[in-house]
Amino acid sequence: MKQSSRIYRLRRLPKVLPPKELRVFAGMCALFVLSVFGIIIGAITTFTVSVPSSGGNYVEGTVGGPRFINPLYSDNNPTDKDLVNLLYAGLVRFDGENISPDLAKEWTISDDGKIYTFTIKDGIKWPDGKPFSADDVVYTLTTIQNPEYQSSRMLAFKDVKITKIDDSSIKIELPKAFDPFIESMTVGILPKHIWSNITPESIRFTDFNLQPMGLGPYRFKKLKKTKFGTIRSYTMERNERYHLGAPLIETITMKFFNTQDEAIKAFNQREVDGLSFISPNTMNQIKRSKINPRTMRLPQYTAVFFNLSSNSPITNREIRKALAKGIDKSKLLRETLNNQGRVIGGPLILENTYYDNPKSSLEFDAEESVKLLEKEGWTKSDDGILKNKDGKPLALKLTTADTPELVAVATFIMNSWKSLGVSVELRVLNTDTIQRDVISPRDFEILLFGQITGLNSDPYPFWHSSQISRAGLNLSNFKSQSADKLLEGARNTSDKSEKTKIYEQFQGILTKEIPAVFLYNPDYIYPVDNRVKGIDEITIMAPSDRFARVRKWYIDTKRVLKNKNESSNEQ
Repeated sequence: MKQSSRIYRLRRLPKVLPPKELRVFAGMCALFVLSVFGIIIGAITTFTVSVPSSGGNYVEGTVGGPRFINPLYSDNNPTDKDLVNLLYAGLVRFDGENISPDLAKEWTISDDGKIYTFTIKDGIKWPDGKPFSADDVVYTLTTIQNPEYQSSRMLAFKDVKITKIDDSSIKIELPKAFDPFIESMTVGILPKHIWSNITPESIRFTDFNLQPMGLGPYRFKKLKKTKFGTIRSYTMERNERYHLGAPLIETITMKFFNTQDEAIKAFNQREVDGLSFISPNTMNQIKRSKINPRTMRLPQYTAVFFNLSSNSPITNREIRKALAKGIDKSKLLRETLNNQGRVIGGPLILENTYYDNPKSSLEFDAEESVKLLEKEGWTKSDDGILKNKDGKPLALKLTTADTPELVAVATFIMNSWKSLGVSVELRVLNTDTIQRDVISPRDFEILLFGQITGLNSDPYPFWHSSQISRAGLNLSNFKSQSADKLLEGARNTSDKSEKTKIYEQFQGILTKEIPAVFLYNPDYIYPVDNRVKGIDEITIMAPSDRFARVRKWYIDTKRVLKNKNESSNEQ
């Protein structure tokens, strides 16, 4: 009765109290509520802290699409490589700074640098429950070696002997010491019990190339195709049993676009949370607010490659020198990439290894370029075109891929050479065509392209004469016995000072012979919505290494008691 009486009196207050006193009373009540609310918020802020929590979905846009989400073939397609990094694990991994253990618990290297012994971690199981063992590792590496499978990684394991010691350890013997070999062991491991039943003839047609089973931080969930069979999106869910700790973001979806313009449009319209890559000269197309473009160091150089086997004036070294000195690299970087990168003078580009000082005898000098060309018998006619004594113009063909960055750079170079009096035809092709019809058969005169050199910036795969074949990366068809000996010597020593001396001599040969004009080391720009946290700006060996620390990315957060959080951090 007393409680109902009090409620009755409170309900009659508006009728009993004068309006002025009623307003004062209402204000005091509101102040009381706000005070209590403030005390609660203050207590939460004082005694708790926000920490990353599991959950959330991240959607990324990328140009291209998947073909073989398979470690044996993924090197040929950046999209495949991105997905392999998320779905597979190797014995070791690049963690954003160094090579660190992954499926391997530890490894040792013999004193002569030829024998690697790996011990794998215990208790790891494939998604179907079968145990992971040394058999899976041996199967994967020997399959890569088998020429019937035509793996893009075959060269890295050529003449390498692979032996199973027991279920938990393997031995790898190299014919010669090779300091960067450990990078090759980042290759994703395949489950033997699945893949050993698939023949070399049918391996490229199996569904496991698109719906793989791996031991990476994420697992395949679903894919969506158009009515024509083209994959438009690919969704992965976090691996709760991931041996390095389950990722925080629940799902990652990759959406595929035909062009960078389409991907940027989707980003601006918030159809995707991030873009796998954006060219510096297209950053002004980003209209979306609340983004944080991460800038990462990538061991990649962009260069003009001269085909030394072509029937062309560029086989004359003095003409190559004139063309090299006719490019103002600093202006090029400023006008085409908004200074997002560094001017270089050679292929050794990471400061933490054997960084090349870009100053050389090939610095920009347009007047000297013209003098060199005139000395070789080319003189300017009334129309400003360089011609020989027979009246034939100095005409060259420059080929590049149809990315906004390369097209802008190629246009700059074309205009620079035209100002010298050189007639230049620019040929722009899509990436698939340029790989298949231009690079593999070396069907070009001059090529503008980029090469990713890896963490150790080993130039052997790109400049040794053994790599001139269709499958090799010696794009200029450069042959030099002196350079070959230096590159072989660098691979056989782990002494940094000795290797630096060798590479100084090697770069001296490149500067003298000019098989290419090394332009710049670009920044890798990765635009992502601000709601995605935990993405570090790191040095990456390849664009796919932006996912090196993906398990620490997060979208959702929760509040926990500060002492609880501190104790969990100590653990």
